[in-house]
Amino acid sequence: MLEVVDQHQLPATRVAKGQVLWLGVAINAKGAYGRGLEDAPLTPVVLTLVNDEDLQARKRGEAARAIRKRQVERVLREAYAQGAVLGATDVALLLNMSPGWAAGCIREIEAEKKQLLPTRGSVHDLGPKTTHKAQIVRMVKVEKVPPPEVARRTHHSLPDVDRYLNDYERVAKLARTLSAQDISFVTMMSLSLVQEYLGLIADISKPGGER
Repeated sequence: MLEVVDQHQLPATRVAKGQVLWLGVAINAKGAYGRGLEDAPLTPVVLTLVNDEDLQARKRGEAARAIRKRQVERVLREAYAQGAVLGATDVALLLNMSPGWAAGCIREIEAEKKQLLPTRGSVHDLGPKTTHKAQIVRMVKVEKVPPPEVARRTHHSLPDVDRYLNDYERVAKLARTLSAQDISFVTMMSLSLVQEYLGLIADISKPGGER
C-alpha cells in the first residue's frame, strides 16, 4: 500500500519546474479494446509540459504550432518511457488544447517523421482507424524494413508485427479466389478488417508498389 501511495504522491524533488504528475494507461494493458478508461490499469508518470527550450523558442518568436508539436511529442514519449500511454484527450487536457487539435498535431508529426508516436491508439490497437497496420505492412513490403526494426519504430511487439504481416498474406492469397465475405468467414476476421487489408493490397500493388 505504501508503494502505491508513493507512486501517486511524489515528493516535490521528483517533479521539476514545468512538470506534472499524470496517470496514463499501462503499456501492458492487454485486451484494452472495448475497455473503458475507468477499467484500465493506470500508471503514474511525470511529464514535462514546459521546459527551457520552449521558453527560449517563444522568446525567439518561433511559431506557436511548432512549439506545441514538440510539447505533444515530448509528453507522449516521456509517458511511454515510463511505462504508460496517453490518448489525444490526455494530451489536450495537459496542454490546454482541444482533442481535435491534439489529434491533428499527432497526425502531422507522424506524417513528417514517417513513424508512429506511442499513443494509446497505436500501442493498444484502438480506434476506428487502424492506420498502424497499413504503416507496418507498408514498411516491410514496400520499404523493406526488417520486422524487428519496424516493431521498434512503431512501438509494437514483434509478434504483433508478424501477426499483421501474416494476416496480410492470408488475405492476399485468398483474395485471388474468394470474395471479401468468404475471406472473413474463412479467416474469422471481421469484414471491415478484411476490407482494410484488401484496400492495402490494392494500394501496394499499384505501379511503384510491391506485394
